Amino acid sequence: MMNKILSCINKTKNQQSYKLSDIPKRLFQVSQIKNQIDIAVIDDQEFAPGQLLRNNNFKLTEIGDIPTLKNIEAFPIIICDIHGVGKFFNSSEVGGANLITEIRKAYPDKYIIAYSTHANDLALQRHTKNSDYFMPIASTIEQWTEALEKALYEISDPITRWKKFRGFLLNNDVDLSEIYKLEQIYIEYFLRNNKKNINLEEKVSQLSVNDGLKQIIIQFTATAM
Repeated sequence: MMNKILSCINKTKNQQSYKLSDIPKRLFQVSQIKNQIDIAVIDDQEFAPGQLLRNNNFKLTEIGDIPTLKNIEAFPIIICDIHGVGKFFNSSEVGGANLITEIRKAYPDKYIIAYSTHANDLALQRHTKNSDYFMPIASTIEQWTEALEKALYEISDPITRWKKFRGFLLNNDVDLSEIYKLEQIYIEYFLRNNKKNINLEEKVSQLSVNDGLKQIIIQFTATAM
């Protein structure tokens, strides 16, 4: 693997080569971005902690069950119940757990928190492996606040976000040379003063990946950048 990476670097030796550490550190307090990042709650019932979390400045929207994944496209963070939702998606799997899987396939970059209000759901945790975090039953507001602040930090940190997406690309057998190209585009975006001059969609279209992955990559660049 290292030889392939070095080969990619040698091919671009006449071009500027960037490292992830070149991305400027973003110094911020989570409290500064609470009311800027949209959080969706997928639940067929009222989300009990919802109002208290909104009172605590989280930008949280309860959207019920969803008929299409487009409904959550604009939300970087998703809270999803694992009961009573996902009925619009045909599957033999547990409803909400299957929905989480479908969200992860379409939007690998989203931060997903799975939760349950049922005491017997420990057996279902294996179905929620595609979530980033699992909230246990009867979690306190303090626990929800801690979980959401962690999600906000990860979503707002470009290096953490890229590493997660890079893992998705590796798991989908994208060639290392293509991952390297995309990583360079990603880093350059954060280094350039006039970011609008970078045509991300055009650059992604030049990658040697299938059309389905191209659309996912375009979606990632549109939100992460």
